[in-house]
Amino acid sequence: MAKRRRRRNPGIPEEVWSAAGWFSGSEPFMAMIFDPARFTKERAGKKFLAHLNREARDMWRGGDYGVTLREFMDDLAWSGVHMMRLNDALSPIPSERAEALDDLQRLGYAYPGTAY
Repeated sequence: MAKRRRRRNPGIPEEVWSAAGWFSGSEPFMAMIFDPARFTKERAGKKFLAHLNREARDMWRGGDYGVTLREFMDDLAWSGVHMMRLNDALSPIPSERAEALDDLQRLGYAYPGTAY
């Protein structure tokens, strides 16, 4: 089965590193995936945290939150870096894509309202 998927989608990795970031009590506002052929788990985590921190700083600078930057940044949380199967979620066959996204949602990687 995996060989058939690779032949059908040769440019899509079977598995990817995944990370998400959010503020306490909120839905994730940033999620990224990384190709394991190009990023180790540690490198993906460092890159994600750099983007997350930069985005949070930009949000703080652009808004009136009434807290210091340190307090604002202390409210950030992230999932860590996890391996997830992605190939089925990008399948051109709607039934495979729907099943894969349902599986990801059950694992906590997709959120309600995901369109497919």
